[in-house]
Amino acid sequence: MNKLIYLIYLSFYTQLLHGQNNTEQPKLQPFAGRVTQKFPATRMIDVEVQQVMSYDFTSKLLKEEYNRGTVSDRKNIKASFNAPILMKSNWAIIGSLRYQYGHFSVDNLTSESQSMPNIESHNDLHYFGGGASFAYSSTLFGKPAMYNISLIVDGSEKQIESWKATCSALLILKKTTTSTLSAGLSLNYDATALAPVIPILSWQQKLSRKWSLIAILPQRISLLNDTGKNGRISLSSELRTNQFYLYPEKEKYKDSYNYREILIQSGITYEHNFQPVIVYIKTGITQMINSKIVETGKKMSEHILSFNQDPAFFLSIGISLNP
Repeated sequence: MNKLIYLIYLSFYTQLLHGQNNTEQPKLQPFAGRVTQKFPATRMIDVEVQQVMSYDFTSKLLKEEYNRGTVSDRKNIKASFNAPILMKSNWAIIGSLRYQYGHFSVDNLTSESQSMPNIESHNDLHYFGGGASFAYSSTLFGKPAMYNISLIVDGSEKQIESWKATCSALLILKKTTTSTLSAGLSLNYDATALAPVIPILSWQQKLSRKWSLIAILPQRISLLNDTGKNGRISLSSELRTNQFYLYPEKEKYKDSYNYREILIQSGITYEHNFQPVIVYIKTGITQMINSKIVETGKKMSEHILSFNQDPAFFLSIGISLNP
């Protein structure tokens, strides 16, 4: 089962931190013990419930001032499932499913535009995604290399909306008993992606018997501390994305729009491993860096509506199954 979990972990390139310290063609099995450990970054089943405290926001419609108000109640529920479809010694095909629920309640809503309708005061949104990843382990320039190709289809409870593709490669440049350094690239076929090409740099450093530092750029940076036999505390800052599809059903609007927000969440996390169940709690501050609505299929640079919001406190509770 360790091998199975490792392959799932491998399919998500940005979270791969381990490799071999020789020049032979790497096999998947030798990595498994190191990768799975007590708190793997990618888990077979994971469910997270998040409550965000109230925050003020402003918006622009076609670059003109539009609505402003207060999001008084914001909830997010995320669930994911990852499992192998086909598994060999140095490659695997992994299937994944994603679901996200978002609830927004807006108060004190005012509009700068008399000709356009207000933002809805209550919203309940659903996002579904599924796909398959091909993960392959080899060598490049005499060093362990990992490759991943992912195809994803997503949509809402109403219909399938789009498909996306990602191709990535990660080369382990250096590995010692206390440090691992890797670099790579990710190519994205996704109109809503930050960029078509994203560089990846990962660094793991053991600082002491209990403390370690993990930086996976541009995704996250974490300072980890093992507390007791099965507990861990993390101080981290990570880039997260929420995405939903909207259907205005009003004149002069298109049938489908894509709402995407990119934010940085910084705070503290406590995890406890009850084998095979892992429970965790997170709290901290969430800061929006990009939030836009665009017609489905169009690039984010062609957005019609953008948002700017104040920082807000959040609290998350989660449970994972990792057999």
